[in-house]
Amino acid sequence: MVVIGHNPILNSLMYQLSTKGYNKLPVNLVTCGVVIIEYSENNFKAPVFTNGEVIDYFFPRMYM
Repeated sequence: MVVIGHNPILNSLMYQLSTKGYNKLPVNLVTCGVVIIEYSENNFKAPVFTNGEVIDYFFPRMYM
């Protein structure tokens, strides 16, 4: 799933979609930031998007 949006909605959404690893997220996501959230269940007929784990967070300035 790919979600594209803008703050402050994305900040709130990222915290709602993850129950583990959210300490990897900053208070405010930066411009062009990417958050990778992994879900242990792959049931797409009845998805539950509240038990995700933040795997990684990166943004362009990390590579400058």
